[in-house]
Parts: sequence; C-alpha cells; structure tokens
Amino acid sequence: MRSTSGWRGREESLQHQFGAISDFVRPGVLGGSVSEVVDRIGEYVTAGADQVNLALRAPFDLDALQRFATAVELG
Repeated sequence: MRSTSGWRGREESLQHQFGAISDFVRPGVLGGSVSEVVDRIGEYVTAGADQVNLALRAPFDLDALQRFATAVELG
C-alpha cells in the first residue's frame, strides 16, 4: 500500500513495479487508501475467502503497513 496520490499515482506505481505484466496483475493488486483495501478484502470474504495472503514489494511503506494492520486489527 504505497502512499500515492489518487488513481494516477497508483497506476504509475503499478507500471513501475510490474511493467509489461501490469495489466495481468492489476485485478489482484490491493491498493489505495486503508479503507479501500479493507473494503476490497471484505469483497473476498463475502465471496467465501477465509484468508488473504499479502505479498509486499520493496521498498516497503512501513507507516502505511502499520495503518493497515491497525485497521484490520493485526497490530
């Protein structure tokens, strides 16, 4: 959950991280504000998921990760 400003920033980050395969990975990427990510995970839970695996790419935004962990009551 890199801190970016709006859709354009998230898209640039996705392009930077994944390059040519960004269109392929975009549907599975969790990004945006903490509430957007929590809502997206809620969609997975509603669809029947009982766990979600998060894969982070360096460099890590530790502040954003802590905000997320707090929002989902992990920290």
